[in-house]
Amino acid sequence: MDVDSSSGSKSTAKSQNSESQKPARSSKDPASTKDASGRTKSATPASSASQGRKRAPPSEESDDELPTNPLKKVATSSKQDAPSSSASQSHKRASFPFPLGTLNERSKRAKTDGIRHEEFWFDDGNVVVRVQDHLFRVHSSILKRESSYFSELFSRDNGEDDEAKVDGCEVFDLGPHGKKKYFTALLDGLYGNLFRMTNRRPSFFTLACLLRAAHQWDVPSCKAWAISQFEKRWPATIESAIAESDIDEYVSKLIVLLRDCNLDITLLKLAFYCLARLPGLGIDAENECQPNPPASPVKDEDAGSDEEDDGEEDEELEDEEPEDYDHEMVEWGSIDGMISREDIALAFRTVVYRTNEWRNLSCTAPQFPFLSDGSKHKHSKNDCKYHFGKVWSRTIREAQFAELGWMDPLVFLDSISSIRWADHGICASCVTQCKASWKGEQVRIWEGLDEELGLQ
Repeated sequence: MDVDSSSGSKSTAKSQNSESQKPARSSKDPASTKDASGRTKSATPASSASQGRKRAPPSEESDDELPTNPLKKVATSSKQDAPSSSASQSHKRASFPFPLGTLNERSKRAKTDGIRHEEFWFDDGNVVVRVQDHLFRVHSSILKRESSYFSELFSRDNGEDDEAKVDGCEVFDLGPHGKKKYFTALLDGLYGNLFRMTNRRPSFFTLACLLRAAHQWDVPSCKAWAISQFEKRWPATIESAIAESDIDEYVSKLIVLLRDCNLDITLLKLAFYCLARLPGLGIDAENECQPNPPASPVKDEDAGSDEEDDGEEDEELEDEEPEDYDHEMVEWGSIDGMISREDIALAFRTVVYRTNEWRNLSCTAPQFPFLSDGSKHKHSKNDCKYHFGKVWSRTIREAQFAELGWMDPLVFLDSISSIRWADHGICASCVTQCKASWKGEQVRIWEGLDEELGLQ
């Protein structure tokens, strides 16, 4: 027993001695450690981010040891509180500047925040419509009656609590495509005096906004009224194509408007015809229209006194024209007058069509059969065809060639009809028939434009 005890103690001492000669394991080494009983215990490997640095106990931290920059201080504290798991370190989440629980609250506040419209905020309204950071308190029954879009919109259950409401009314956002200028034009028609004005007329801007609103939010009554006002102010007739008008100022915007609203109406033909007479199709660097009204019909010198009287009458008529009404400050978008490539091609096609018709009419004297009818001219030495051939070049191509509807066949035909051909040897019967024939030529050219534009 003594021998065994002695030998056991020697082996134990030898073992302890050998262990003492081994290098001490670093505290950084994630290998096995010993517990209080001396048994080996496996340690969980520390993450690579936590290796190489020693985390101080909370009691040892002091303000002097932390960075003075508050942003660095926050970053340091977040690193110290990071989990030691390697899985959590490899999938770090982005830090938010505010608690995630406040996101829903902020979205609610963003929806209810906005500028209350001064005119269209009715205390007895039961819904609030939000458009471009503006709030409108209106009556759902009025909008639902006129629009299937709003009827469906207001029938939805938003599932909102009282915090997401404004004055107890649910808030409906018309989204990023909703424009305040469109919505105010619509409300001006439904609530205001837009449909009942007598001393003023809606401007092109107001009509355009109303038509876009009616098309976007499906309001048939307002859409029909806006179209009727366009056609009333700028009727798609030969007379409108000839007369001086402010349509040249809006022609490119009118084409874009009608295309966006899917309206292939006769007003589109008038717009293309007027666009074709503008220099460079009315498009400059800013895609703005430069008006260039057609030349007035040329009259004889003997009609000078009549021209002065007509000028005074025109001034009186201009004074009597109603003033334009804008429902809000005029503000056009950058693409409101930007014509598509397809429509630019149609505009060039209209230019070619007009030019060819004008050249055929202006370069050759009239060849109507009645001008050479012998039964009409038996008492004359020469028929009217001869007289036209004699004076046409001097009267039309040389003296007034640039003024008689340059490249514009409709204006050209209207201009030559106003000339006193009897003073040039043309008999009264032929003058009357020529004017009727030139009127027929205008109708032919105007109707032929439908085929050129594909409006048939």
